[in-house]
Amino acid sequence: MSDYFEIDFLDVETAKSGDAIALRYTIGGEVFIHVVDGGFKHTGQKVAEHIRLYYNNPSFIDNVVVTHNDGDHSCGLRTILEEFDVGALWMLRPWVYAEQLINRFASYSNVDNLTRRLRVAYSNLAALEDIAQRRGIPIFEPFQGTQIGAFTVMAPSRALFFDMVVASDKTPEPVKEAAFDSLGGFMVEVAQKVVALVKMAWGDERFSTEETAAENEMSVVQYANLCGKKILLTGDTGRKGLQ
Repeated sequence: MSDYFEIDFLDVETAKSGDAIALRYTIGGEVFIHVVDGGFKHTGQKVAEHIRLYYNNPSFIDNVVVTHNDGDHSCGLRTILEEFDVGALWMLRPWVYAEQLINRFASYSNVDNLTRRLRVAYSNLAALEDIAQRRGIPIFEPFQGTQIGAFTVMAPSRALFFDMVVASDKTPEPVKEAAFDSLGGFMVEVAQKVVALVKMAWGDERFSTEETAAENEMSVVQYANLCGKKILLTGDTGRKGLQ
């Protein structure tokens, strides 16, 4: 159990979207810094300045987590990776799994070609990979069940992530078949209709019954209990991820 934590949700200067979250917590007297997303590219410097000003001017960040490829979440982290020493970068890179996915794409039979195509499609993540490799920052995959410091990854599962890569508008045309996803063996179409019927009210904000984009469903969802407070960081995940 942690004996102290602070969590800061930083303004990404847009009314509709984007995340830039910085956390600092202590366990047994040891301090950890955990960054989740960095907003747009121009937001990154603001995140770096905030960490230096309020977290005792550290040079090292323990964990940096990229929830998904969208530029309002990932691009600002370029500054963080360039300006700090980072213990671990956590992100899911679709091209890493090209060999496992290639049979699900009708127009590809060469793994290297699919890898290149996916790197272009997810160029924000590719840019972070390039920086991390140049700076010697290790990259790890945050699938469901992974522990990142005090946080446990709740979603996505490997199966759901693969399904969303195939379903994404960014990726090549998938093989036409009655695909099954990770929701206990139900057909994708049936599962989507069932989930869409559920209505949730969180305070005065109603959770949309519409499906969200496949890229959003790839979001890394993290949970921690810090000082008795339950924290769930959801990225842009939708109903599949939350389920």
